[in-house]
Amino acid sequence: MNNDAELLQQIVDVKTGEVLTQKELAKNHNFVMLFRNGMDDFMKLCAKDGKAAAILVAMIKQMGENNSLIVSRETLAELLNFSIPTIDRKLKYLRDNNFFCISKSGNMNIYTINSNLAWSTYANNRKYSKFSATVLISESEQEERHKTITKEVNKKITVQ
Repeated sequence: MNNDAELLQQIVDVKTGEVLTQKELAKNHNFVMLFRNGMDDFMKLCAKDGKAAAILVAMIKQMGENNSLIVSRETLAELLNFSIPTIDRKLKYLRDNNFFCISKSGNMNIYTINSNLAWSTYANNRKYSKFSATVLISESEQEERHKTITKEVNKKITVQ
């Protein structure tokens, strides 16, 4: 693929093939950068505690542009097929070892991945790592009304 090619995200009607919406994506829209100075700790984590490493990778995969993610323990457990007690232990281990920090918004935890390990936008924006978040909610946590809407949206596909 040509690196200068325009990246588009399209919502396409499955039945008709009609493009319903289209927008240009940033050149690094699906990009996560790992920093070498954080790689030694990440390698040690992988060797010592595979489940904690899996949680961290899942969080990095889902985090927003500024390294933050709001996600419940239940969603992480469902996503990774781990028990809630396992999630709790591994989150504590990751926090205690500075792989992320936690901020609070009401009763929600905002996890901000250590920007010396991973980053998902331009490196000069790292000082703003706590100002936005991606919220990841599992289907089991959504209200029934929202599940119905989600099923309708899932009838359409995204083409990149």
